[in-house]
Parts: sequence; structure tokens; C-alpha cells
Amino acid sequence: MNVKKTKVVVFEAHKSLCQAFQYEGEAIKQLNFFKYLSVELHGTKGMQATIQRLAMSGKKAVFALRRRCVELRIFDPTLQCQLFDALVKPVLNYGCEVWLDHMAREQLEVVHRAFLKLSLGVSTTTSNYVVLAEFGRFPLEIFWWQQTMRFLSRVSSEVDSDRMLRLASDVQLQLLAAKQKILLGNQSVVCRKSRLPACWLTQVDEQLSMYNLCIDCNQLPPCARLNQLAKRQYIVHHQVAAADSSRVRAYLGLNSLA
Repeated sequence: MNVKKTKVVVFEAHKSLCQAFQYEGEAIKQLNFFKYLSVELHGTKGMQATIQRLAMSGKKAVFALRRRCVELRIFDPTLQCQLFDALVKPVLNYGCEVWLDHMAREQLEVVHRAFLKLSLGVSTTTSNYVVLAEFGRFPLEIFWWQQTMRFLSRVSSEVDSDRMLRLASDVQLQLLAAKQKILLGNQSVVCRKSRLPACWLTQVDEQLSMYNLCIDCNQLPPCARLNQLAKRQYIVHHQVAAADSSRVRAYLGLNSLA
């Protein structure tokens, strides 16, 4: 191993005075982050830097798209949405299988909603649910979770036990099992309220629990089914929330009359 070409990143919740790593008596340089395939893995900030960069790139792509639409006199909102899905959505989707934090994803969803509101020519304070409903669209997060489940399915079906991806998946499963299962006699009781490690598979499991599903790598739920469950939950949630929003009630009332 070439020590001069080797770097170390320590992943932890807070910056600590970690001892320097050494190899055959030579110190290995320690960095705050590591970038792999344009995804920045920060030692203490996680994927936050990557999300911010994707959000900025998405905004630039939106501005370029709208400028080009004006030049070509493309004012049809439906066609603009199709162009968004072809030119901007791939930018926001990059690496969506690995960054699962809801607050981080919300930063990217803002770019999506802002584009739709600009296309409609409405105020930024217009209800997000109304804007999405007007276009017949759902939050991008539903698509991101679908991609995540496809990635999990591919990792789970990996037969080569020596591949780094499969080894990392096995470690994730061990972390999840160690924190979620409390053995009582011969029964294994799932304890979702226990403090889980901040690992990728834990976040996937927490999302599946919203749909009364759990991780079973031998029989994962089909992506189409998860997509339907997510869309159904989104609609039901906002129908309930509509009772507290006069704007949403007015919108639903106008649609019923139409």
C-alpha cells in the first residue's frame, strides 16, 4: 500500500480527537471528507454537502430550462413538465439510493415545487398539495424510495459474497438486527423505538415501517406495490390535512364542481 496515496476519513457524529492512523510506522493523512463519483461523504455532516450541491445544480438546470422555453416559446405547462423530467429530474435523482434523510430530500423537493409554481405563475405561498394536484404529479421522494428499493433488491440478490457491496450490505444487516431485535425466549420481538444506529438500512426500515412493512431480504416488497402504497398514503394524508386548510378545501370544492 502506498501511504502517500492513501487517505483516511473518520465517520462520527461529532469531531473528536482521533489518534492518527499509521501503516508500517508512517502516518496516514486524515481528511474531513471523501468524494466518490461526485458524492461527497463527510466525516461529520454525512450527505448534507452532496444534497446542497445537487440542489444548486438542480436550480441552475431549472433556470436554463425556463430560459430555453422562453426562447422557443414553449409555454405549455404539460410540455414543460416533460422537459423537467428529462433534463432536471436526473440531476436531482443522482445518488438518491444512498441519501435517505427526509430533511435532506426536502431541499431537493423544493426545487421541484418551485418549478411547478413558476410554470403555473402562482405565488410561492400557494399550497404544495394544490400545485402538485393541478399537474397530477406526486413528490419526487416517492420515486426516490422506489429507486432505493430497487437498489436494495439488487444488493440482496448479489451472490458473490466477496464483493465489497455485498460485504457492506451484510454489515448493515448485522447493525439493524443488533438494534431492532430483542430475544425473548424463542421469539424475536421487533423494537422500532430503540435507538438505532444511523446506517442506511435503518433508514430504509424506518420508511418501510410507515407502510406496515419490514425488511426481509428473502422476500422484498415489489417496487410497484411500494409505489402504490406511498401514493395512497400521500393522498390520504393531505385529504385529512385539507380540513385545516381553507385554501385546499376551496380547491377541492372547485374541482368537485368542475
